[in-house]
Amino acid sequence: MKDARLPVLLVFALLLTGTPAHAYIDPNIGGQIYQAIYPVLAVLLGLLAFARQWLVALWHRFTALLRSLFSRA
Repeated sequence: MKDARLPVLLVFALLLTGTPAHAYIDPNIGGQIYQAIYPVLAVLLGLLAFARQWLVALWHRFTALLRSLFSRA
């Protein structure tokens, strides 16, 4: 049990002894991040929706293979 406590204590020590970053984030950076990430997410979700039938068929074939391998025949 002592071994499990050491990493937790080290994490708390690092969090409590942190120094200020003296960094400034522009308030409008959230919009820029959104504009950069949104098209990528839209493309990925579109591909997922387009390939859904293929993925479901692949999953069914995979589970059927596992059932045939582990069945009591």
